[in-house]
Amino acid sequence: DRAPGGGAAAVTDVVCCDYSPAAIDALVAAQRDAPARSGPAGTIGVRVVYSVADARKMPYPDGTYGLLLEKGTLDALLSDKVRGRENCVAVVTECARVMEAG
Repeated sequence: DRAPGGGAAAVTDVVCCDYSPAAIDALVAAQRDAPARSGPAGTIGVRVVYSVADARKMPYPDGTYGLLLEKGTLDALLSDKVRGRENCVAVVTECARVMEAG
């Protein structure tokens, strides 16, 4: 993505979601206990939000995100020999729904 005028688009918010409340609790604790880090001079910080959510039915409006990273969810769902394919289709469909157009 490019910002107006041709500059690089900036990421200002990151939402980390997981189906497991325990996983979210661990991420929040790790973030709280991590040493503070600062970016290059003059940059704005990135706000990180943690959310318990089912990737098959995400609680976000259509077109909310400009970037989405799926890390391991589809692999985990495919291990279910009965509903794995169906669940993966639901996740990919939801990812497309919450992505900005274009």
